[in-house]
Amino acid sequence: MNYNYNFTFFILGSLGAKTLYLYNRTGKIMRSKILFACSIIIMGLAIVLNFNEMLMGLPASLLNVIVTICYLFFWIAFLALARKNKGLLIYSSAISGITLIIALLTLVINVYDWTIPIAIPLVAIFLTPFYGIRSVFDKGFILSSVIMAFICAIWLISSIVLQKRTK
Repeated sequence: MNYNYNFTFFILGSLGAKTLYLYNRTGKIMRSKILFACSIIIMGLAIVLNFNEMLMGLPASLLNVIVTICYLFFWIAFLALARKNKGLLIYSSAISGITLIIALLTLVINVYDWTIPIAIPLVAIFLTPFYGIRSVFDKGFILSSVIMAFICAIWLISSIVLQKRTK
């Protein structure tokens, strides 16, 4: 099989994601572009479906829980399907790393009762898909932030381990 490797750069907000695309001889775009596009669509849908409750500080509904579970399953499937694509694994590491940092930042903000206005858009983008966790662990934002940070740490470690195994 004759594959040409083309690197394409995408800007996702302030995140520059370097994504590897594989093209076959006829020019058809392979699975990596579909996975990348699906990740953007899934993130957007999760944000849209969870945003209203998060903005208002309402308790998480069943819809929020379902969206969060689907979001987590998507990223598990993404890692499984992208395990041989270093570019997509770097992208996954970037998303999970930023989400981990934001989850830890919200933990510190909630523990010390700080107000950091610049964190609000970052929380809206990266933590809104996880809003359904509040329904399962209804002890407030501190426990939710710890659970989100734990999930993101596992996600980041998995992405990095898969990157190291990829040639």
